[in-house]
Amino acid sequence: MNDNKELISDIAKEYKLPVAYLKILVKKKIISLPPAYPDKIILNALSKIYRNEQLLRISLSRISKKRREKLITHPELDKLDKYIFNRLCNGYKNGSTVKSQTILAELNKFYSVDISNSRTLFYYKKRIKQLRMKCRREFAKSFLS
Repeated sequence: MNDNKELISDIAKEYKLPVAYLKILVKKKIISLPPAYPDKIILNALSKIYRNEQLLRISLSRISKKRREKLITHPELDKLDKYIFNRLCNGYKNGSTVKSQTILAELNKFYSVDISNSRTLFYYKKRIKQLRMKCRREFAKSFLS
């Protein structure tokens, strides 16, 4: 695992790409570690495309302004985090709050999250609390503006 982090870091430096970008490419199995010859061709092309403002502008123009704002403000959210965050924010918009126990039960039901494991339970309780605070801040910002 540590070797992969170092390898990804080295690749990021070599091709001038963000580490997070490379982690996604590896996770989605677009490239392999260590990169084979075809992977190096992909990385070389991506390094040329990545910072090209003209191409970026074209890509972003196809996304609505609201969606672009969400991409910028919530880049770190994975599938479960997005579910939790949207569930909490929808509750605030409707004038109610969603209990953590309700969200944990839904995660167990819809995403098969094992909440009987104490470490998993602790992690998601902590994450729900963090996302609840983030949602409150955003709700307060939109309410005040």
